Amino acid sequence: MSNAKHIFTDIGAYLDALAGDPGLAIVSKKMAAEALGLSRPAIDGRIKDGRLATVKIAAARHVLASALIEHRRGQEEVNARIRSYLGGVAADRGTVFYEPVMSLVGMSTRMPRDRELIGAILGDISRASYDETATEEAHGILLSVLVHRKTGGTTRPSPAFFDLARELGFEWDDDDAFVAQEMERVWKAYHGEERSAA
Repeated sequence: MSNAKHIFTDIGAYLDALAGDPGLAIVSKKMAAEALGLSRPAIDGRIKDGRLATVKIAAARHVLASALIEHRRGQEEVNARIRSYLGGVAADRGTVFYEPVMSLVGMSTRMPRDRELIGAILGDISRASYDETATEEAHGILLSVLVHRKTGGTTRPSPAFFDLARELGFEWDDDDAFVAQEMERVWKAYHGEERSAA
């Protein structure tokens, strides 16, 4: 969407246009940064390169609310695609490294921002799987336990996974034993029968 047609000399001209086109609704750059989980400079960068549509009123630029709505819809599709993929991994009683998960949605392990984004996405997916399966008697499952970092020897999820688990009330003494236990719970939820973790 070109920003050229969204330039108004003053607030009155903007409000007149908004009355006829609710799609011109705006949010502040600060609100856009909060909604997208980005810094203000990152928002400015997205505005500058055209990834975020804006409305200019006098000298100030504001982000079109519809651009944020579109981004959220896209993010929901990305989350659903990754969650479905991880469901298949769980049904096969497997684990997966970050690279195939990220490449599934056009991300790269070489890009620092992509690594941040995948961490947030996997956190959202585990929060959802936890909420959907938690009971008064037991914690819910953490689907992202199946996504591991490439390391020598025993592989395991990133430190962010363990931070999330602690945030949700899990307690453990041994990281590897905890991961094995939680993988087994996920596999059981998706496969229907419990076996010892390999």
